[in-house]
Formats: sequence, C-alpha cells, structure tokens
Amino acid sequence: MLHFERVSIGHRHYLMKELTFNAAIKIAKIPESNLEQRLTVFLQNVLNDELLPLQMTAQERYALLLNYLKEQHGTLLDTSLNVGNFLMSPNNFQTETEIDDFKIRQLDGMACELLEKNCKNLADWLAGAMAMQLFKITSDMPPLPDVSMTYEDYQQCFFNRVAYLKNLPVSEFNHYFDVFTKANAALNNLVRIDFDEVGLVLRGTDDAPYRFCPSSTFTGIISELDRYFAQSRSINQSKRQHESV
Repeated sequence: MLHFERVSIGHRHYLMKELTFNAAIKIAKIPESNLEQRLTVFLQNVLNDELLPLQMTAQERYALLLNYLKEQHGTLLDTSLNVGNFLMSPNNFQTETEIDDFKIRQLDGMACELLEKNCKNLADWLAGAMAMQLFKITSDMPPLPDVSMTYEDYQQCFFNRVAYLKNLPVSEFNHYFDVFTKANAALNNLVRIDFDEVGLVLRGTDDAPYRFCPSSTFTGIISELDRYFAQSRSINQSKRQHESV
C-alpha cells in the first residue's frame, strides 16, 4: 500500500491515499480524451472529497497528480521520466494577480472540465482559458463565473465571456492575450501550465511540453483493463459509424 506525506499549498493541506481498484475502473471507463474529467475522478478518490477537485486550481490538481506519481513505482513514468522536474516550490502560491486594470485568477477544476467539453482546437483553449481567468475592471466584460453557481449558469457565463472576447478588435484581443500570458507566468507557482490543441500540458526544466494523465498511475491489471476499455470504445464507435452509413 502506498503512503503519502501531507502536501501543503497556500492555506490548504492535502493528504492523499492510494487509488482504489473501483475508482481506477471508473476512470478507465471514461474516454481517454476526457483528461480533465479523469483527473477529477482520480482526485475525488485519492482525496476522499467529491467537490474539492472541482473547486481547487489547475495548479493544485496537477501538482497533486505529480506528487502521487513521485511516490509510485512500477509505472512507465517511473523509469522514463523524473516528475520532480515538473514541480516547483509551493511557497509563493497565488490564487490571483493584477496587471494594470486587469484581474487574473487561477483556472479551477470546474473550468478545466468545461473547457475540455467545449474546446476543439488551440484557439478555443486559449480564448476559453482567458474567458475563465481574466477580467478587465474598466470594461463591460461579463463577470467571471463562480463555482457556487449552478452548472447551467456557470456554463452560460462561460459562453457569454467567450463571445465577448471573440468579438474584440484584433488589436484589443492581442492586448488581452499579452496580459493573460504575463499573468499566467506569474501564477505558475506549482507547475508550468501551457495549452495545446488537446488541452493542458506541463513544461519541465527542459521546457518540453508533457501531458500527465491519471492513467499514468495505473499498474498491473488496471493498465490492461484501461487498454481493454479503450479498445471496446473504439470498436463500438466503429460499429455506430458503420450502422449510420
């Protein structure tokens, strides 16, 4: 059985436990493209808390996954990658920052799942992340969503803010993006988060992007079952496509 030391980030203290077989199967049944949804389920189990993984920041979510992997042996990552190269000191963790007349906050877990559901390419991910993190004080930009909202209201707030950003003149959007980039560099206190056409990636000491997934924690029969469920999804999708022709 794995044992973990307490991880302290800001005012929060996290103590993880080993992932259970049942939770691993639940993760394996989620399409591998839904990385953020998989990460939420993983954290819900190892932290024994249903709501916290959606409320915590993306920085915390990935820092905890990396800390879990640091204590684990027998995975492919155990021999091929030093996950410590992707972790930073949590001493100066910030939940938000200000640049000029902009306020920028950390991306949270609920926003990560919403972005994953609605973003199809890199442009979507960048505009979507800006919509969930950035607010210009001297503007008529719709207010930032709050995790206390119903999911429907939270999602509608996201759509409103994305529409606002996409209708900005190019020069103004570029200014927003420059502020967003500088702010995220300042908010990358635990891990260095970046984006690609699929979603969130982490950059290590060599600056190369790497995608960490909860399935990286799978060993033994769980790894085989994860591949089995992925293959079953692929077969079922091919059948549905064939039937629709």
